[in-house]
Amino acid sequence: MTRERTILLKKLEKLNQYEQNVLEEIQEERNALKKRLKDLDYIEGRHFVPSHVTINRTSHKKMEAYYEATQLLKNNPEKVFLAKEITAHVEQETGYKISQFAYFYKKLQEIDPNITRIRRGCYGYKSEKSTW
Repeated sequence: MTRERTILLKKLEKLNQYEQNVLEEIQEERNALKKRLKDLDYIEGRHFVPSHVTINRTSHKKMEAYYEATQLLKNNPEKVFLAKEITAHVEQETGYKISQFAYFYKKLQEIDPNITRIRRGCYGYKSEKSTW
């Protein structure tokens, strides 16, 4: 009788642990979804674009692309990115294909003047952490 009881208690303990793991995964997923919704609201509101910058008839995808590129450069101020890397990141994250990087960069620089062209095809974010 005690052997069956210990087996049942172990199964119950495993179920409780499994339930806890599933609840943690659900909570992480919920937090990720809430963060993405908050980012989308921020993008749609164009709060990251200064008022003096004019962006005519801009689609939601394009605004997302500007936001993603700005965040990529801001979050890695010590790194120098090639135009290809920025283009690939933006396309992967948003699905927006940058046709003319020069125009895209010009708008990025208007949005955030700390985004600079270091040399031909290389871009970075100017800050205290910058090593270039």
